[in-house]
Order: sequence, then structure tokens, then C-alpha cells
Amino acid sequence: MDHGYDSEKMHRFIRESLHADSIIPARSHLFSTNVSGKYRKEMTENFDSTRYRKWILVETKFSILKRRFGADLKSRKFQTQKKEISCTIILANLDRFIQFVWRMVFYRAIYSRQTLIER
Repeated sequence: MDHGYDSEKMHRFIRESLHADSIIPARSHLFSTNVSGKYRKEMTENFDSTRYRKWILVETKFSILKRRFGADLKSRKFQTQKKEISCTIILANLDRFIQFVWRMVFYRAIYSRQTLIER
């Protein structure tokens, strides 16, 4: 998450309700001595920048899913929406795997042909 979600309420929700680590950097205009709230102080003091940088991988995957398969859901019920999202992710992974295999076969064939021509 980015700086816009840096609030004690958000940290508390992530930690207590979701039982997860909140890795949200403090807003740039705040200094660590001026941060209020139990979880915000803890986050500011023990901020893990290595784990925070990995958010770009998640954002990239969401962007690919939205561009490739559309940003809207067709289902109305929550359970059906979850199934639709799961199917979309499976489809995206299969698509990625097929692209990988195709490239490996295609480039291997070109490389093999070039080595035969050079001999």
C-alpha cells in the first residue's frame, strides 16, 4: 500500500481483523517522532523497505489482468465473483505458460536452424 493508506485505523484493521502485517510507509511530511498511534509508531520504527518494494509485482499483475481480461466482473453474487476471479487468474497463468512454451519452442527451432546453416 502507498502513503495514502497510512492511518491508525487502516493499520489496526490489517493487524487485528486480517491478522497480517501492515507495510505502509509513513507520509513524507511526517517525522517518526510526530507519528501517533500504536501501530503507526511500530510501523515507522520497524519499516521493512525490502518487503515494501515487492508491491510493484502485485500491482503489475493486477494491471495485466485488467488490461488482458477486462476490469469489470459479470457476476452479481459475491460467491460467483470469487469464482470468476479465480478462473481469470487460472486463465492468465495458463496464457503466460503457453506464451513461455511457445517462445521456448520457437526460439529453440530458430537457434537450431541457424546452427545447422552455419555448419
